Amino acid sequence: MKSPVAPASRNRFRGGFTLTEAVVALSIATTGLGTFVSGMTRLNEQASISRNATGASAVLQNQVDLMLSHGPFNPQKKNEDNSIQVPPELRVGTYTTNNVAIYREPGTAVVVSGTLVTQITDASQTVSGMKMWLYRARITLTYTYRGKTYTAQRSTVRTSDI
Repeated sequence: MKSPVAPASRNRFRGGFTLTEAVVALSIATTGLGTFVSGMTRLNEQASISRNATGASAVLQNQVDLMLSHGPFNPQKKNEDNSIQVPPELRVGTYTTNNVAIYREPGTAVVVSGTLVTQITDASQTVSGMKMWLYRARITLTYTYRGKTYTAQRSTVRTSDI
């Protein structure tokens, strides 16, 4: 006599995933996506910080260029009104400019701005009985981005034009 055939449901392979397999796969996918989003957020934040630093550097370099090119700069000479031949940007003293634009976010129009402090000092020296006219400019830009304060600085020296 033939042995009875087992019901088809016992021997048939069932396709698909078990609930445990689906939960594990979903956990792995969620972890990977979370890591990806977190990494991209950090990269975007660093890119923003770098853009701000580049903008700050451009502001400082423009100020240095102004200090070196504006003239005439002849502290040893007098103008017709008896004032020395020094442009206003190079007069000895400390000057503060607020709300200096550093960077503007294109999508959100958020403007990062800071405070520019320019300190001009007379560093003239006498060498071998001859006075060498020398002014030093120290330019500092301070700004805040996402609750953190950043400072960038440049300095330059200018001698008399003659």
